[in-house]
Amino acid sequence: MSPEAVSTRPLLDKLGVKPGARIAVLNLADPAFMKLLRQRTDDITRGRPKGPCDIVFLGATTTADLNRIKVVKSWIEPNGSIWVVRPKGGRSELRD
Repeated sequence: MSPEAVSTRPLLDKLGVKPGARIAVLNLADPAFMKLLRQRTDDITRGRPKGPCDIVFLGATTTADLNRIKVVKSWIEPNGSIWVVRPKGGRSELRD
């Protein structure tokens, strides 16, 4: 895709969120994103899920937050995924 091309795929499609997916959200306070997730699935847990889930969205602003991946990876199905979400700009010690 050329730099000028803009994807028209919806965000949740890009992230692999399928209808009915089991989602866990940890350390992420974004009401607009949560609303978007609820339009795709009702199976959303804030924090540790009771059973395996398909996708975990982990909010991270520090390297200590990233260390939570060690625990979070045990929450997902074998073909599941973990997305690390960080704020844009300088509000985080994390860099790309």
